[in-house]
Amino acid sequence: MKKLLLICGAICCAALSHAQAYFSTDKVTYCDWDNTNSEFINCSSSPESTLFKLNNDETIFHHTTSDISSDYYVQSKEYDKSTDTYSYKVKSDVGNEYTFIVDIKNEKFSVVGVNKNTGGVYLLRHHIKKAWAD
Repeated sequence: MKKLLLICGAICCAALSHAQAYFSTDKVTYCDWDNTNSEFINCSSSPESTLFKLNNDETIFHHTTSDISSDYYVQSKEYDKSTDTYSYKVKSDVGNEYTFIVDIKNEKFSVVGVNKNTGGVYLLRHHIKKAWAD
């Protein structure tokens, strides 16, 4: 009986847990925010392969590039039904704050941050090459 309860508990836990999500990207576009016109300007794109991994509990993003890897701790999460996007307020492993916006339908993984030197807002829009879960 004890073994049966343990097996049932494990099955329930597995059913309630989320799968890890992966976002492989192949291009990034950098833009500056123009406060006067309320739009992103000075956008430039370049090829860049990266991988974002969101853990099962949706509490940590791990980002890997060719040079470095960083962790981002989820502070809050929102789903916007009208745009079918998820927004995550995150804090990096060195204390910087960002907003991650995941838009699977339009193949975009966006990072919005503030430049510490200028105080200006910027956008890094990654093109999602492939998204999957395990």
